[in-house]
Amino acid sequence: MFFVRRRFASSLLVLVLCTGGGGLRTNSAFAETLTWNGSVWTDTDMTVGRWFDATNWLIGTEAAGRVPATGDVVNIASGVVGFHSAAGGEPDWGRDLNFTGTINLSGTGKIVRPTTHWTRFYGGEMTIADTAALELGAGMVFFGLGGTHSLTMAGGKLAVTNTAGFGYTDDHGTGGSSTASFSGGNASFGTTYIGYGVGSTGNVTISGADTVVSFGGFAFGASGTGTLEVSDGTVTLAGGNVGTSAGSGALKVSGGSVTLNGEVNVGNGAGSTGTLEISGGSVTFASASRIGYNGGTATISLLAKTYDGGDDPPVVVPGVLYAPSADFIIGQGNSNAKMIVDGGTYNQNGKGNFVIVGADKSYNDGQGTLLELRSGTIDTLWLSLGQAYDVGGLVTMNMTGGDLKVGSGSLRIGWNGTKADFNAHGGNVTVGGTLLLAGIDAAAGSQLNIYGSGSTWSAGTIDLTSRGVVNFNAGALEFSGGTPNAAVSTLVSTGNTTVAAQVNADMTGYVYSGVAFLSSVPRQTLVDATGTLSWNPSSVEITGPWMLDTSVTGEVALVIDDDQVAGATAGGYAYGDLGESGWLKITGSPNETTTIEVLYNPLGEDFDSTDFVAWLNNNLYDDGVEAVDKGGSVLFTNLDLGDLGTLYMSYDLSAYNALHATGGVAFDQVPEPGTWVLMLLGMVGLAFYRRSARNCRA
Repeated sequence: MFFVRRRFASSLLVLVLCTGGGGLRTNSAFAETLTWNGSVWTDTDMTVGRWFDATNWLIGTEAAGRVPATGDVVNIASGVVGFHSAAGGEPDWGRDLNFTGTINLSGTGKIVRPTTHWTRFYGGEMTIADTAALELGAGMVFFGLGGTHSLTMAGGKLAVTNTAGFGYTDDHGTGGSSTASFSGGNASFGTTYIGYGVGSTGNVTISGADTVVSFGGFAFGASGTGTLEVSDGTVTLAGGNVGTSAGSGALKVSGGSVTLNGEVNVGNGAGSTGTLEISGGSVTFASASRIGYNGGTATISLLAKTYDGGDDPPVVVPGVLYAPSADFIIGQGNSNAKMIVDGGTYNQNGKGNFVIVGADKSYNDGQGTLLELRSGTIDTLWLSLGQAYDVGGLVTMNMTGGDLKVGSGSLRIGWNGTKADFNAHGGNVTVGGTLLLAGIDAAAGSQLNIYGSGSTWSAGTIDLTSRGVVNFNAGALEFSGGTPNAAVSTLVSTGNTTVAAQVNADMTGYVYSGVAFLSSVPRQTLVDATGTLSWNPSSVEITGPWMLDTSVTGEVALVIDDDQVAGATAGGYAYGDLGESGWLKITGSPNETTTIEVLYNPLGEDFDSTDFVAWLNNNLYDDGVEAVDKGGSVLFTNLDLGDLGTLYMSYDLSAYNALHATGGVAFDQVPEPGTWVLMLLGMVGLAFYRRSARNCRA
C-alpha cells in the first residue's frame, strides 16, 4: 500500500513540473494571471530578464514561483522579456517557446527572442498596443499551430525575421486556425503562410491609415484556406502565391496601398483556387505575374467603392491595379481564370503586355478564358487576347461599358494559335497602334462583334486578316469621331489601313418602312482612311439590300445591291409596280445628260396631276433636274450620269399621299431600257446620286 502511494505522488510531481516549468501543451490546474516584474533583459547581461526565470513573474504582488504555463494570462507592460541568443549558452539555449494562453503586450513592454529556435502559439490570444514590441529572431513563428489563436495589434511593433505562419497544420496533421488584426503600429514578417496545410485556416486583416505591414515571400491558402484583407494602411509583400497546393487563397483590398514586389501567382496548380478582389485603394505589381496558373482556378475583380456623400452625391472611388512593365497574364497553363472590371481601373499604360491566354471551352460557361469590361477602365500598352504562352483554346472578351485604352502597341484579337471573340455592346475603345484580328498563326474564326449603338472605336491601323470575322450589328457605330447614321456609320482609321477579312453587315432593320425620312441618299462610306487603304475581303456577306463595292483600290462603299431587286425593269422591258417609294438605277454613257419617263398610277378619285408635278419640282434635291407632266407619266430631264455613267434616283411619295388622302399617287413602271428598281431607304420627294469617281472617294 505504501509503495503504490509513493508512485502516485511522484506522478503528480512530474505533471506539475512539466506544466509549470516548460509551458507545454498540457492543461494546467494552475492557470492564473502572471505579470512581468519589469526586469530588463539585455544581450550584455543575459542573466536577468529571462522568460524561463520564475523570479521575474508575479501573481498579483507576490512572486509567482513559476513561469507562464498553458491557459495563463500574461501581462507585460514594462521591461524587456528575453531569451539567450545562440551564443548565450544555458539555461535558455536550445529551448523553444511553446505557449497556449493569453499574452498582453502594452505600455513599453517588450519581448525579444533572437534565438534560432521556434516560437509556437498553439492557441490562445495575443494583443499588442501602445509602444510595446514583439521581436522574434531567426526561429520560425506560428500563430495557431494545430489550435485556435487570435492576434490583435493596435500599436507598437511586431517583427518576425524568419518564417511566420497564421493557421498552420501541426506534425500530427491537426489543422490550425488563426485570426490576426492589425489596426495600428508597424509589423514585419519573413516568409509568411496564411492557412498552411490541410484543414488549416488563416485570416489576416489590416486597417488604420498609419498601419504599416510588410511580408516576405508568401502563400495565402497553401493546402489550407487563407485570406489577407486590407481596408487601409500600407502593405508590402514580396513574390508569392494566392491559392496553391490545392488550397484556397484570397487577397481582398478595399482601401490603402498594397505593393507586390515579386512574381505573384493567383490560383497556382490543379485544385487550387485564388481570388484577387480590388474594390478600393490600390494594388501595385512590380514583376510579371499570373492570374490562374498550371491548371488552377482564379478570379480577379476590379470594382469601385462608394462613399456616402451626405448632402452631396455619393463619391465613387475606383479600386486600382497598377500592372508591371512586364507581362500580366490571365489564364496561363489552361487555367480556369476570369477577370471582371466593373468600376475599377487596370493601369498598365506605357508599360507592358496585358495577356489573356486561351483555355478550354468548358471554362466560364463555354467562354474559355474570360475578360469582362462592364464599367471602369483598362489602360495598357498592349492587349493580347491570345498569346504565345499556350497554343490553342478560346478567349472571350465581353464589353458592355467603360473605356478600353491600348497605347502605341496593339489590340490583338486571336493570336498565335488562339481563337478569340471580342463582343462589344457598349463603351469606348481607343487603340494607338494596330487593331489586329486573327493575327500570326491564330486559330481560324476569331471574331469582332459590334452590337447596338453604344460603342465608339478609334484605331491607328486596322488589320483584319482573312481568317477573322467582323460582324457589324450596330444601329449607330461611331468609329474615331465618325457621325452615327441610321444604317452603318463611318468606320475611320487615322493611319495606314489593311482590311482583309470576311465582313458581315446586317442592314435588315434599316430598310425603308414607309415612314422613315432622310435628307440624304442612304449610301454610306464604310471605311474612310486618311492614310492608305487596301481592302481585300475573302468574302462579303450582306443581309439586306446593300452591297460592298471594292472595285476601286482604296475605295470602299456601301451601295444598293442589284441582286436584291423587287419590281424591276431590265433590257427595256418593264414589269412590276414601283409603288409609293423605291429606287431607280439609271445607266448610260459617262457624263451623258439624259431623261427618264416614269409612269404614275393615281390612287384616288381627286388626283390632280398638275399639283403632283408641282410638288415633285419643289422636292427635288438636284436643282438641275426638272419634272414635266406628260399626262399619265412624268418626264425627268437634265439627268447627269457623271463620270461612271450611273445615277440612282430615290423617291418617297408617302408625304404627298398623306396630304392628299383621296388623291394619292404611286409610280407604276419605267418604260426605258437599262433601268432597275430597288426598294430601300427612301426620302421625301426625289434625290439623285451620281456614282462618279469624286463621290466614291475613300
